[in-house]
Amino acid sequence: MIRLSTALILFGCLIGSSNALRAEIIIDGIIDEIEWNDAQVFDEFVTVEPLSGDSAKYKTEVKLLTNPQGIYVAF
Repeated sequence: MIRLSTALILFGCLIGSSNALRAEIIIDGIIDEIEWNDAQVFDEFVTVEPLSGDSAKYKTEVKLLTNPQGIYVAF
């Protein structure tokens, strides 16, 4: 279940995103299109439970691209 706070954060990221796609992304589970090199990257995640605000246990990197047809997220 997506939390409202997560949805608001994603929405804010999209508004500030200047990484609009110029080519087609093939959704196949392989992040090999050159456009991913210019994607907006999010990697400063923290835990919420049990200790709110602590550094995440595992390094996670999320990449975000947009175009008029949709949102592309890779991790």
